[in-house]
Amino acid sequence: MNFSLWQSIPLTFCLIATHAFHSFAGPPEINGFLVSVEGETVTLRSKDGKMPQEVIVPRLFNGVRRLRIIEGEQTILGNVQPEIQTWKLGWPKSSIDWSKAKIELELDGIPQWESATSPAEADGSFRLKGSQALTHGSKLRYEPQPHKNTVGYWADASDHAWWTLELTQGSKFNVAALQGCGAGQGGSEVEVTFIREPVTAESKPVVSVQFTVEDTGHFQNFQWRHLGQITLSDKGTYRVEIRCKHKAKGAVGDFREIQLVKLPG
Repeated sequence: MNFSLWQSIPLTFCLIATHAFHSFAGPPEINGFLVSVEGETVTLRSKDGKMPQEVIVPRLFNGVRRLRIIEGEQTILGNVQPEIQTWKLGWPKSSIDWSKAKIELELDGIPQWESATSPAEADGSFRLKGSQALTHGSKLRYEPQPHKNTVGYWADASDHAWWTLELTQGSKFNVAALQGCGAGQGGSEVEVTFIREPVTAESKPVVSVQFTVEDTGHFQNFQWRHLGQITLSDKGTYRVEIRCKHKAKGAVGDFREIQLVKLPG
């Protein structure tokens, strides 16, 4: 998380596509744009040759490599400001012929328009990436920018995030988190819980680990933390939640990834 104010770009007008983590068979429709996908790039072209200074699109479950606006040999770099369920694409003002231009959003993988169950690695371990996290609350969100690529903006202690994983057999795991926290912001108490799906109001964690968030000098200075060892005895689908038990300062911390490293036996 970065507490500095985001330098907003003046708007001509704004197009909004609502998204509540719906499933899309392909790219969602965005009013006024032709949307196409090639490899790891999502391309937007104006239908009427006009373009706003800012476009809001559904959040993707990917990290962002870069945003470019291309017209002939001219290229302008843009930026992505993440909201909870949408991304705001912006760029500096320029004299571009939008009837010939395109917006290219380059991602770190094939575009994913919905969260997926995290697959096991070849050795049975799991990598729960920030890009695959679902968030609930007023501020917590996935931040896709290359220097962030994290679940962040955790200023409201009641917010939380979760992933799902499919376990094919009972196993023991070492649990680790790739965590960052700004100078003077450490000390919050956080808990990672494992709950059998489907989750209901009566669901109880099968197991949990608690730890104290460490000050790493900057929210994007990520360091691995060993959180402890757990046993998931039964195969099945689990929800892995991360919640704040006590917020010490202005923000809890940023979390780029949680790993479950399978142990022998």
